[in-house]
Amino acid sequence: MLLLPGPVEVPRSVRDAATYLNNHRSADFKRVVGESEILLNRFLGAKRTVSITGSGTLAVEAMIFSFLAPSEKVLAVSSGEFGNRMVSSLRRRGCEVTVISLNGGKELKFSDIEEAVDKNKGITSLLLVHNETGNGTAIRDLRSITRKSRDIGLKILVDSVSGFCGYGLDIEEFGIDAVATCSQKGLAALPGIGIVSMSESGLGRLGKNSDMPSYLDLSMSLKYLDRSETAFTPSVGTFAAAHRALEILSEETLERRIARHKACSAYLRKKLIANGISVFGNADTFSDTVVTFYPQHASKFVVEKLLASGIQVARGMGDISNNTVRVGTMGMINSHFLLKFLNEYFLVDGVSDISTLEEMPRECRLPDFLLEEIDFQKL
Repeated sequence: MLLLPGPVEVPRSVRDAATYLNNHRSADFKRVVGESEILLNRFLGAKRTVSITGSGTLAVEAMIFSFLAPSEKVLAVSSGEFGNRMVSSLRRRGCEVTVISLNGGKELKFSDIEEAVDKNKGITSLLLVHNETGNGTAIRDLRSITRKSRDIGLKILVDSVSGFCGYGLDIEEFGIDAVATCSQKGLAALPGIGIVSMSESGLGRLGKNSDMPSYLDLSMSLKYLDRSETAFTPSVGTFAAAHRALEILSEETLERRIARHKACSAYLRKKLIANGISVFGNADTFSDTVVTFYPQHASKFVVEKLLASGIQVARGMGDISNNTVRVGTMGMINSHFLLKFLNEYFLVDGVSDISTLEEMPRECRLPDFLLEEIDFQKL
């Protein structure tokens, strides 16, 4: 059972769709590409969405290289390892970077951004990690932060790799120029697709730089997307799997998917805290898609013991890697998976509590049509 912060458990029909093989210039594959963009635009409130074979990091770097020029002054907010990775990508682009570091799960305030912009004249752009996968924290009032930042003239780029489908995110309404995400997190598809969604204003701010790798050039990708194609040979099976995952999301509805993620993460934290287990972050910064906590034993020990019971979770990242465990609460997460995790984990860490399905919020359950899509033999 995959309870990782990615990859996550996916429906059977999504796995099956990955066997698709076809000419990537065929009419049928163009249908897959075109329909996928329509759905992604709808779910993200975007004007255009480019999908590229690659990881979430590729999506972030495509966004950075396409929207920012070397020597451009930017403000980046980092609350963990993926924020640090974003900063590294910005420096590789040649940007002049001012960093706001949110250590220990600190909440971001708009006043932090105002202060940094006032002190560092010439900043044109703001880059944010919506949901920090490395420690299970999030910018929970993203809409307020981004709209106020737009009002002071900043171009806004957001890494929502593990935020998409975990929170409501309408990039036009939020005043965001571009959002990077991927296939293998909240969407519940297979790893292998980086996604960049752009607003109307973002399309107008898209760079025309000739100094970037072609693969990262979103302007080039958009020209091909106008005829429902990808610029380069894609992983056609992975695209087909993502297309199926988008159809499932449409049937479940984005609102219900978000509510399920939120309910599962909240219930997991509640049970951990009730049994004396400390969690990373606080009520103002808790993620709805990743729960990070401090087990009684070393994280390596806990991860290995759970793996022996058929459950894959992850250690924390960076400074907290040795003493924290991360659980992904996204994708096909549901009450049955949580029940198995909690009862197995409590055995490993010597906690006497026993969880039951009856005490879980109704929102943790999968919709009926998805029950036949899940391999409950893993339980």
